[in-house]
Amino acid sequence: MSSVFPPQPTFGSPAGPAEDAAPTEVLAPAGPPDALAPVYRVPRVDLLPPEILARRRFRHTQQRSVVALAALVVGLAGGYVLSAQDRSEAADELAVAQARTAALTAEQAQYARAPQVYAQVDAAKAALRSAMAGDVRWYTYLADLAVTAPDGLWLTTVTASVTPSAGTATAPVGAAVVVDPLAAPGAAAPVGTLSVGGTAEQEPQVASWLEVLDATPGLTGASTSSITRTAIGERSVLTYESAATVTADALSRRFEQETD
Repeated sequence: MSSVFPPQPTFGSPAGPAEDAAPTEVLAPAGPPDALAPVYRVPRVDLLPPEILARRRFRHTQQRSVVALAALVVGLAGGYVLSAQDRSEAADELAVAQARTAALTAEQAQYARAPQVYAQVDAAKAALRSAMAGDVRWYTYLADLAVTAPDGLWLTTVTASVTPSAGTATAPVGAAVVVDPLAAPGAAAPVGTLSVGGTAEQEPQVASWLEVLDATPGLTGASTSSITRTAIGERSVLTYESAATVTADALSRRFEQETD
């Protein structure tokens, strides 16, 4: 295998300094296909002045700066557009909310008196409960007493009343409350009195009448204030006056249930 050496450069040729300074590239002559002769290359030297290279680099920097600035401007413009859209949507939602508020306020004005009406109704219910706190269904009591009265005893006068502490009197005639000293502890509080006068044939019938009063729910402490014998035509009868204490069990409380 033969070796090929590159020719040595020649100095001081008539071409001048410019030709001496130019780079030279020498290639080895073509050899056999299977030859492995080395190839020598001489590096190229850039002889452009530094000012030209600096201007090129400056232009490249300017171009990149312009591209970056353009991208920034596009981004800012897009952000402004999105922000404007958001503001527009927010303004639309605010307008809808304000319109809804105005409509609700107008509807509320229609029911402005509703609380006053409810307050008046509650006051009326409270007044009714207070006024009818002592309500007793006297017609029921009178019907029951007339049915359960002993044979040979008649009712001629009935007077019923309720104390002011229990409510307004439900009968035209008032009387003092008769408190039974023998009443069991825990018994219903007295709220009024029931006075009944009449006639009877014999004393046992008056005693049975007192038992009927005590056995009636809401009545207790039945007693007689007077028993006298009088003649009615050719017939001799007893005239009696009886009384019983009306307890809280006799109260109907119907208005409390209706107004709750």
